[in-house]
Amino acid sequence: MIALLVVTSVVNGFEKTLIDAVVKSQGDLIISTREPSLDPSKMIPKIKEQVPGVVAVTGSVLLEAMFTGPNGSFAGLIEGIDSDTYGQVARIQDVLTSGSRLPENRGEIALGKSLAERLGVESGGTVRLVTSAQDDGKNGPQIQDYQVVGIIHLGLHDYDDRVGLVGISDAREAAFGNTETVLANTLRVHLDDPQRAHQVGRDLDLAWGYPYRFKDWTQFNKNLLYAIKLEKAVIAVVLMAIVFVGAFNIISALLMLVFEREKEISMLRVTGAKRRHLFVLFSFVGSFFGVLGTALGWGVSAVLVALL
Repeated sequence: MIALLVVTSVVNGFEKTLIDAVVKSQGDLIISTREPSLDPSKMIPKIKEQVPGVVAVTGSVLLEAMFTGPNGSFAGLIEGIDSDTYGQVARIQDVLTSGSRLPENRGEIALGKSLAERLGVESGGTVRLVTSAQDDGKNGPQIQDYQVVGIIHLGLHDYDDRVGLVGISDAREAAFGNTETVLANTLRVHLDDPQRAHQVGRDLDLAWGYPYRFKDWTQFNKNLLYAIKLEKAVIAVVLMAIVFVGAFNIISALLMLVFEREKEISMLRVTGAKRRHLFVLFSFVGSFFGVLGTALGWGVSAVLVALL
């Protein structure tokens, strides 16, 4: 009982923590376009009209960038966010380290914890970003210094090690040469039921088609989530074998108890005890130890799980 509850609780807790981290960093559903032409002011009402259960939607600009700090340069991703709506979808504010915040003004950036450590910067420091604008013929590198105002510790290495958040206006300028006609290239959607995200994405894909792409939270870190499901199946088989072994041990112990008490059983039979009385007696003994073991297993498991 203890092994069953503790192991399954740890595995389920790990899966839930991973899913929470994925949803917090990405939202339930991402809508992107091959042509950077999303207008959040027009698209958000359209999404809410067609998709029931939408809690919030935010627009952002995603682009690749080179981060440069005291310890060197590293490639990563920049996401330009709308500080007014981003926290309603991705809920990154829950995993900001003490004293950190999301970028609200021009020239501010929040970095993943691992990326900040590799760059050698802390909150209040400065990091340089090198990007390439792709509009109006401006294909040269765009270089700008940003002040670090937030450190994000999500617990997902792929995110903490390569992502930085800036204001959406900074990202537009870095990616599209400050062209106001290009408002966003990504929309993040938060649903009241995350389990509906896959079906909502399929429905929107059939309704909208090209040039939009839809990716729900089950597709983020898909290989890792599949590995966890496979691990849970293997653990279930192993634990069931343990349970069966334990059950047979209890049965053998009760049988040995009957054989060891043969003389006492004979005396009870001589004094008038019937077979059903003996059956009830030994059933009571077996049930007592079964209930006692189960209760102790639940209690010890609850303590261990709480500690873990």
